[in-house]
Amino acid sequence: MGARTRPGHETGRERSPLEALMAPQALSPVNPVGIVAAAYHLPGERRDIVEWGAEQDIPAQLIETLLANGCRYFYASENESDLDLLAVALDGLAAQSGRQRVASATYVLHAHTQNFSVPPAPTSLLAAVAKAYGMQPRLCFSIEQLACSGTVAAIDWATRLLAADPDAEHALVLTSDRVFGNATYRIYHQSGVQSDGASAILLGKTGTTCRIGPITYRNAPELHMGPSTPANERAIAQTSWLHTKRLFQEHQAAIGFPLAEYGQILPINAYRPNWNLIAKALSVPPERLFLDNIRDRGHACCTDLAMNLVDRGFDVLGQGKPVLYCGRSNIGAYAALTLLPPAMAEQPDRSAPEPVTCEVMQ
Repeated sequence: MGARTRPGHETGRERSPLEALMAPQALSPVNPVGIVAAAYHLPGERRDIVEWGAEQDIPAQLIETLLANGCRYFYASENESDLDLLAVALDGLAAQSGRQRVASATYVLHAHTQNFSVPPAPTSLLAAVAKAYGMQPRLCFSIEQLACSGTVAAIDWATRLLAADPDAEHALVLTSDRVFGNATYRIYHQSGVQSDGASAILLGKTGTTCRIGPITYRNAPELHMGPSTPANERAIAQTSWLHTKRLFQEHQAAIGFPLAEYGQILPINAYRPNWNLIAKALSVPPERLFLDNIRDRGHACCTDLAMNLVDRGFDVLGQGKPVLYCGRSNIGAYAALTLLPPAMAEQPDRSAPEPVTCEVMQ
């Protein structure tokens, strides 16, 4: 993707990588879709893993390992359903964007990690959401089996649908996850503590906070069974950081924009030692990684994207700097999403048929 000069700016000056990334001519076709607003909800009071571990008879050595890996707090629901969690997130989104705008979504997508975070048939979580908000979507569906990278895939599909539909103005991406099982199920590979939570992200063609940029996927099929056996769990622990590093390298190569020049990189809220190792291996300044929520919020699975955008990413985008989100999973699915500040870009071509998506599958 070579740097080209914007019309009206034929100065002969060589443009920076950021200018090349932001220029509409460098993206073919230009993606007209962006994020209008986002909201998330974590239920209950913040819990401290030290106190919780003592209550649940979690081995003290495991708690010490979690603390050493940057973990401290998490959130857990009591009796709330996924619909209850989503309702709070949607109300927060409606408070920002207006209930009518949220209800106007032509496409509604749901992503989740936890296997039981959708009710059994014949109940439909999305049908219940549509009814509660008076929505009449043209299409709604859930994305699963991509675990914590599923939110990127949901945004990708919602963006494609919007960009290809001249009559559609908005799409809605929802996430919800609740941890089931005993206390040990909440501990994520000794490097994360899982929170329950939900989020709502409104996509649109106008009034956007940021524009959806290139997306890169990576798949490690040998990990598709997840941590179902001790051998699989060891394989995940030993290779996930390497797959994530390669995802970053492939994303950087595909779009020609250096990782170190992003205003912020937003990882999922787990694996702090892995993220630091990856940053060192790729010569990314450690301050580029937003890791605060590993300690402060916990890993809320598919909700991490909206959470980290609200808590940090939108501020960076407001400063005119691009942001990179990385979704990774324990089932071999990885995804990187670039978000672009619209104020730095030319007005996109609203007739563009598809978003810009780089898919690297190995």
